[in-house]
Amino acid sequence: MAASVAQAAAPLRPTAGPATPAARPIRRRRAWQIASLGTAIAAAAVFALVVSPRRTPAPDAFASLDAALGHTRPIEARFSVPGADQHRPVDVQRGTGSASAPSERLLELERELEQAKNWHGAAVVALLAGDREHAARAFAKAPATPEVESDRAVFELLDGSPAALERALEDADRALASAPNRGAAHWNRGLVLAAMNLPMAAAQEFDRVRALNEPGWADEAGTRAGSLRAQLTHRRTHWKQAFDAGQRLIGDGTAVTTDLADVSGTLTHHALRCGARRAVARARPGAVAARQGARWWVRQHAPHCLRAAHRDQRLSGPQAARGALSRLALGRARAGTTAAFLEQLARSGAGAGDIWLGTMVYANRVAAELDDYRRLATATGDPWFLIIAEHAAATAEIARGDIAGGEHRLRDALALARRERLAYRAIRIENDLVQLHKSALDLSQAAIETRDAYRDAVAAGEWVLEMNALSDLASIHHNRYAYGLARAYLTELAERAEAGLATGADEHAAFDCPRRLYIYESLANISMLLRDPERARAELGRAPSVMSIRRTAIRSPCCCAAR
Repeated sequence: MAASVAQAAAPLRPTAGPATPAARPIRRRRAWQIASLGTAIAAAAVFALVVSPRRTPAPDAFASLDAALGHTRPIEARFSVPGADQHRPVDVQRGTGSASAPSERLLELERELEQAKNWHGAAVVALLAGDREHAARAFAKAPATPEVESDRAVFELLDGSPAALERALEDADRALASAPNRGAAHWNRGLVLAAMNLPMAAAQEFDRVRALNEPGWADEAGTRAGSLRAQLTHRRTHWKQAFDAGQRLIGDGTAVTTDLADVSGTLTHHALRCGARRAVARARPGAVAARQGARWWVRQHAPHCLRAAHRDQRLSGPQAARGALSRLALGRARAGTTAAFLEQLARSGAGAGDIWLGTMVYANRVAAELDDYRRLATATGDPWFLIIAEHAAATAEIARGDIAGGEHRLRDALALARRERLAYRAIRIENDLVQLHKSALDLSQAAIETRDAYRDAVAAGEWVLEMNALSDLASIHHNRYAYGLARAYLTELAERAEAGLATGADEHAAFDCPRRLYIYESLANISMLLRDPERARAELGRAPSVMSIRRTAIRSPCCCAAR
């Protein structure tokens, strides 16, 4: 029995000789079966694609969207889906209100597009209907195409928060990386840059839209570009007028007109604060009209100045003291006279506190005599001097190594400056917070602080501080490898420099040459890091040569020549 079993099993054992003829037909049958199974699966897939109904929206769905939108568009942005991509004049009133309910047709279209799994169309229709939650879910399922990325930028743009605007810029950049001539992406990128207070870079994007000659969009793009440039030029001109008026107010008491008093900080605020006291103190009874501009500013912006002016009138020789302070504020004081002037104020008694406080600021002596300064600042009750004292105290703490205590004091002083609407003092404190985080290599927090300082400088109309914050934003984002943001800020700097708007005063125009060299070399560096040598070469071609920069060290204004 065992022998018979062994004999039956013998043919199945491997042998040292060649394979038996019976094994080959078995492998052929298995290969044929596998091939037949694969063919059946492929045929089933083809059948499913051909016979089963396609989940694509009917053509009349987009036609219905076109009809539902009407003859105007509710928002400034552009969409890429059919039916919403045609130019319509923007209806500002239609776009500002959120009380109007979405039309039933839009809601029906949204459901139809979702059923068809057209997530891009569903996201846009949901956004037009005001349903951001459904729009977010649909965008998350939509494929990453240039059209989707451009419309996703609109979604973030309508959010409007700083973080959302940065995401919108990234979305538009991705769209343009794949489709450089997509007009909707350039348009939306321009809107994002304008919302980030980068009007010159935004105007450049609208110039590119205009060059595409798209019906309707080209004309509107040209209008927007011109308006953005005009607004920036006016802001810089307005600041310069206010600065010059403040200098005249300090120098000879010339009244400042009320239309310039909205520039609320930096050297302008110093000038108006010092000069307004001088002008009010010099005004005789019945001469109010001659000092109307100065008196209006004092009552609206610095009521403490009026009280200080009356105190100044009781001092012995107040005219000479105010004149010395004016020369110091204007940078006309001779070397070695500041110490003598401070001694003269000390001999005049405690009543000279206001002039002494101002002199200490201009002479950079606050930190050296911080205790006396804080005591006199507290006695005046003027928040301007109180904030200066706290700012100096925080700086001293940081210098001693108490970083946490110094930062806490800076933030308290910043809160006080904002409550009192003293924009210049707030921006100065924000700048110190930026430097604090940069020294700790906390570049993300430094970027947030600088963004706030830039926003506040723009709102206050302070051109010099605005330009300083803009330069900081470009360098910080460059160093933290946020190349899209760095390029946006550098482009804004470049466009302002090319237009002759980068410096606050015309006599400092010579600084435009080294500024432009830094900008274009930084842009070229970013392009090389992104492996785009052609773009880097073009950017370096716009940079001034080193020889032209050397010439500007001798003569002014700048006469930079391209490489």
